[in-house]
Formats: sequence, C-alpha cells, structure tokens
Amino acid sequence: MVTLAIVRNETVNAGDIDCNNIRCPRESCNSNTLVLYGTSQVSRIETFEAGQVTSTQLDESSHAFEIEVIECLVCGTRWIVKTREVVALEQRIEALRQLVIEATGEDPCETQTN
Repeated sequence: MVTLAIVRNETVNAGDIDCNNIRCPRESCNSNTLVLYGTSQVSRIETFEAGQVTSTQLDESSHAFEIEVIECLVCGTRWIVKTREVVALEQRIEALRQLVIEATGEDPCETQTN
C-alpha cells in the first residue's frame, strides 16, 4: 500500500464526486488509491418486549456511506467534501473579507491583542 503524508487540504463539491468511480479530485492525479472517512448507515428493525430488545434485523441492502473526507495517498491531499451551498457561502465570506481589507486596510479575521 502506498503511504504518504498529507501535505495539503482542499475543498471539493460533493456533487463533483462520482460515487460509482471515486477518484482523487485533483485532475493531474485522478488516483483511486484513497482513504475515505464518513458516516455509515444501515436500516434496522428492533423488536422490544417489556422494554427489552428481543430481536434486531439489519437491512444490508439499505447501506449508505456519506463521504466527508477523501485522503489521496498518491498526491498527499486531504479533500474536505462540502455541499455546493457551503462552498458558495465560504467563497462569499472570503469575498466580503477582501472588501473589508480593501476598505479598512485591516483583516477582520485576524485576532487583535490589546
């Protein structure tokens, strides 16, 4: 297995990921040697008698895995998966931050110590 330290963090739109062929979003890499982090869900039915679980049935066909982070072991990039709306809001915040810097000469995101 290829091992490499993660050297950069990037953001990727969730809609840009092909769930049938997951690859590194970096076009120059496009590797499929990855580590995926996320949340796994499987539907289940529990039967209770007198407040105690007496049986549990899992529906393996309902398995879902929501990818939150993709780490590419080839190019060393950690991709944070975000919805298009979140990416658009972050871009808008950055644009507003730049407008404040241009208008005041100060970065509102820097912590000021007195």
